[in-house]
Amino acid sequence: MSDSQSSRSPRFTHWMAFFVFATITMGATIEANNNPKIQYDEYEQPIERDAKTLSYEKYAVVCSIITFVVTLIIVIIHLSGVLSMFFVGTKIEGFMCFILAGLWAGIVAIVSNPRHGIAIDELNGITNGNIYYFRCV
Repeated sequence: MSDSQSSRSPRFTHWMAFFVFATITMGATIEANNNPKIQYDEYEQPIERDAKTLSYEKYAVVCSIITFVVTLIIVIIHLSGVLSMFFVGTKIEGFMCFILAGLWAGIVAIVSNPRHGIAIDELNGITNGNIYYFRCV
């Protein structure tokens, strides 16, 4: 094993996977927010999206962007020899894991709720698989 491989954090592959999932989720969340699904009532009339639904959609987009940016920064830190000394294996890395897991756990409740219409429709059918599967895994 070379020196460069032995000094790499054992969590680097986890951070890379987290970054890939965050990238896919961010793109799907932004796409879902830009192309909202029209929901209909029992008389086949379109239902207007209320302010609460719009705030949930904005929360989903903001959390996705924050997760993407933070994981990108963490991956860059892992690739930098000097910066990784101050981050890898420290309490800061553990704290960032905790914060990002909290963001993902918080958004799962919003994304998987059929009332919000982001990833699941009113019949509990998955309408946006990228958000549903990558957030709920």
